[in-house]
Amino acid sequence: MYKLSPKAKQDIRDIRKYTKNKFGPTQASKYYNQLFDAFEKLSSNRSLGKNYDELALSIKGCRMQSHVIFFIIKPSHIDIVRILHKSKDYKRHV
Repeated sequence: MYKLSPKAKQDIRDIRKYTKNKFGPTQASKYYNQLFDAFEKLSSNRSLGKNYDELALSIKGCRMQSHVIFFIIKPSHIDIVRILHKSKDYKRHV
């Protein structure tokens, strides 16, 4: 199970809008579905991802194509904190 932070929800909306404008609605839907598949995969296999302790204690990140999904592992779920493009300054945005 996973939960999305308000910022993660906004990231998803922004990603979908950008992808739709740049690559079309079919690709936007495909990428959107891939993001949610990745969230499920991360929640099922908590060993995935890299530690990003320099950003915040206990935060992990996992690359998904052009983005990095940042999350925190909780006992009953994972919190998806942000979904940022790989070119972003992570320290500034997480």
